[in-house]
Amino acid sequence: LGQWQAIQNELQLPNLPGPDEIRLLLEARTLTQLGQTDAADLAWQRVLNAVANQPIKLLNVALYAMQLKLYQYARPAFQQLLDHPQERRTAYEQLIKIEQLTGHTPALHQLLLDMEKVYPDDPLVKNDVLYTGFLLGQTGPEQLDAARKLVADSKIPYLSYRVTLALGLLMAGQSAQALDAFNGVAESTWPVSTNNWNAVYIGVLRANGERQKASIIEQAINESTLLPEEKKLLLTPLPPGTVP
Repeated sequence: LGQWQAIQNELQLPNLPGPDEIRLLLEARTLTQLGQTDAADLAWQRVLNAVANQPIKLLNVALYAMQLKLYQYARPAFQQLLDHPQERRTAYEQLIKIEQLTGHTPALHQLLLDMEKVYPDDPLVKNDVLYTGFLLGQTGPEQLDAARKLVADSKIPYLSYRVTLALGLLMAGQSAQALDAFNGVAESTWPVSTNNWNAVYIGVLRANGERQKASIIEQAINESTLLPEEKKLLLTPLPPGTVP
């Protein structure tokens, strides 16, 4: 019913049943809802301190904050989970999601670089490092060769690898080669959740003068879920002489 002050009053009563960390978590939630920012910050910190050495409870706190879209509290909770090997992968995945949702591409790229050190043999992580690096303009020969190698070495023709390679080539000014990266890929086989990849594809199509096809795909784009650099791809300049 939204009666947060009433809940806060109840939480101040002595001898409440249940684990202490649950009371602390509810107190942090109510203070947040009441707009008492400083007190809420302290309350969330008390929760994290209470469960710091209990990975499962710490994960539950982090996921609870994530569910409420309180990323300023979810982020430090997942960062603490990085110290617990059994929950480390989940923590990285959730931190990546936070940076994506908040549109912090440099922070996302740095996070992936850190993750790559922990999982050096994971090609999916390597691909994401290259992708975010390309978005930030890191398109040197070494990065482009690494993207080509992922495509060439993959036993499964992952579309994500092709998208990354296409993005790198596009950002490097090699628009024709970027379009070639999609050769043999039927658009009807693309997964449903390809909003970000479609932004890259639109950029590649526009750079190659295929304005009409790009416009059709753009109609299904949800810009609110794109990173700032991905949004710019939707405005990729058309080649001189292209009919506007």
